[in-house]
Amino acid sequence: PLQAIRVLLCVDLLFTVPMVLAVGREIIEYTVQYCLGMKQTQIQINTPSSVGGWQEDEQRDDGRGGGRSYKMTVEVVSRKKLMITTLVRIFMVGIVLSISAGAIENSGVNQAFSEVVALIGGVSGSLLGFILPPLLYMNAYKEPGEIGALSRAIMIAIVTIGFGLLGSTTYFTAKSMAHS
Repeated sequence: PLQAIRVLLCVDLLFTVPMVLAVGREIIEYTVQYCLGMKQTQIQINTPSSVGGWQEDEQRDDGRGGGRSYKMTVEVVSRKKLMITTLVRIFMVGIVLSISAGAIENSGVNQAFSEVVALIGGVSGSLLGFILPPLLYMNAYKEPGEIGALSRAIMIAIVTIGFGLLGSTTYFTAKSMAHS
C-alpha cells in the first residue's frame, strides 16, 4: 500500500507542479523578453458576429441592419519571441532536473522523496490551514467593530501558532536533510 501511495503522489505531482510553476515561468519569460527589448505586440479584431469569449463593443447602427460589434485582443508572437520563450523553458527545466538529480544522488531516492514531501506538506499545511484563513478573514472584515476583540485575539493566536508550526517544520526537515 505504501508503494501505491507513492506512485499516486508522483502522478499527482506530475500534473499539479507544472500548473503551480506556470505563473513564475510566465514572469521570468516576460522579464527576459523585456530585458532584451522585446515589446508586447497586440492587435484588435472586430467582427459583427458574436463569438464566445469576445467582449461586446458599443452598439453599432450604421444603416447596415444595426447589430452589435465584438472585439478581441490577440497577442502577436514573433519567431524571435517564440525562440526566447523556448530557450527560457529549456533552461528552467534543466535547473529543475539538476536540483532533482542532486537531491536523489545526495540522499537516496526514498529519503529525498520523504523529506521533500514532509517539507511541502508542512509548509503548505501551515499556510493553508493556520496562517492564510485568519489573515484573509481579518482583511475582509477590517472595519472597526466588524470583528470583536476576542475573535481578533483568537485569530492572531492561530496565525502565531501557524508560523510556529511553519518554522518548526522547516527547521526539522532542513536539519534532517543536512544529516542525511
